[in-house]
Amino acid sequence: MTENPNTPQPEGVQPSVVLDANATVKKSRLPMVLTTLVVLGLVAFTVVYFATRDEKAAYRPGPESAAIVQGLAVNGIEVAFTDDELPCIDDTFSGYDLSLLEVGYDPFDGGLDADAMARTGTMFEDCLQRASRQGLIAGSMAMEGFANDEQASCAAEGFDALVLDTGGYVVAMSSDAPDVSDEMFTIFSDCGIDLGFGDASADSSPCAAGLKTLQTAIEAYFATNGTDATSFDDLVPDFVRDDPSNEFEFVPGVDGSIPTVHGIGECEGYDG
Repeated sequence: MTENPNTPQPEGVQPSVVLDANATVKKSRLPMVLTTLVVLGLVAFTVVYFATRDEKAAYRPGPESAAIVQGLAVNGIEVAFTDDELPCIDDTFSGYDLSLLEVGYDPFDGGLDADAMARTGTMFEDCLQRASRQGLIAGSMAMEGFANDEQASCAAEGFDALVLDTGGYVVAMSSDAPDVSDEMFTIFSDCGIDLGFGDASADSSPCAAGLKTLQTAIEAYFATNGTDATSFDDLVPDFVRDDPSNEFEFVPGVDGSIPTVHGIGECEGYDG
């Protein structure tokens, strides 16, 4: 007997649905399209991202930047140059006589020739970011032991700003470098660095002021060049405007000690 299609179903039982085997069921393609776009997007992102990362990671320091890192490390200064800084350093020193870099290149070496000084100024000004510049300067200040890390960082920040405000590093490392000894003394003082002026520091006489200026110039010379001055000739005119040999005698450092000055003539007794 054929079942009546209109026969009521028992309560709670849903009617079955029979699909024609030949019928076409149209499904939305939106999820598939979105999935494809997401996958392609991720693939593209991954290719671009890691290609970029691999490109930066693949850069290896050239002999120039490697020599500078070595020269700084020899002097106890460790600064990690960035992947953006290293190529610029290599380009800046490209063509420089590498035979001079056998034991590393110290950018603070006072014995550098004019070409090396000019390249060093360009490196500081065009290649190094502020953190790297100040790290190098602070390292050179702390290396001598007259300032702790905090004081050296403070002074390096002030020195960096001072150099940029007075013409930049290219000018600072040239024969046209301005006299910034007074400003450096203020920076050292503000950062709590004791330059050992002794009792004369409370004296306002011209001799006391001259002593302070010379002591600051000696420290500034070392901070700039990484080596101590050996005479007033090293300080005049870049760090001291006028030759002070009529009032003071230059006393070179011995066995790594800091150079000092000895008052003579009308400034006799002003030593430090």
